[in-house]
Amino acid sequence: MNRRSAPGVFLRGMMMGAADIVPGVSGGTIAFITGIYDTLLGSIRAVDAVFVGKLARLDIGGAWRHVNGGFLLALLLGIATSIFSLARVISWVLEHYPVPLWAFFFGLILASAGVLLRQVQRWSAPRFGASNRPICSNSPHPCTTPAKSASLTVSSRRHGG
Repeated sequence: MNRRSAPGVFLRGMMMGAADIVPGVSGGTIAFITGIYDTLLGSIRAVDAVFVGKLARLDIGGAWRHVNGGFLLALLLGIATSIFSLARVISWVLEHYPVPLWAFFFGLILASAGVLLRQVQRWSAPRFGASNRPICSNSPHPCTTPAKSASLTVSSRRHGG
């Protein structure tokens, strides 16, 4: 992460922290809407054996770069700042003006749905689960098609299964 983007990541962290204060609202939704979700997941995934190896060799700089430490630090500082500075304000707003606050966060969720919908390049029946491909899982039932799977579920409910 370059130094110029640290303030932006910090502000995104503040938005994530504010969202985390409200029950039922996820900071992950804010990360997604603001375009840092993939970077966040990549940084979390980078806490792996390579990272631990670098720490064990006392290669702190290498470990820091491996997990995108500047990004994580700016984000976590933003989240913490928001939680500690906005917790009382958001709790007060939630108590006295719940409808506008919930409307705001519901709007954020709708915005994230819009972002997701724009990412789908081609719409087709299989994207909606309407497929005749077999469903195979670790269940006791054999590999089956969706229609047979649904009838198995219905019949097992009828017979107390």
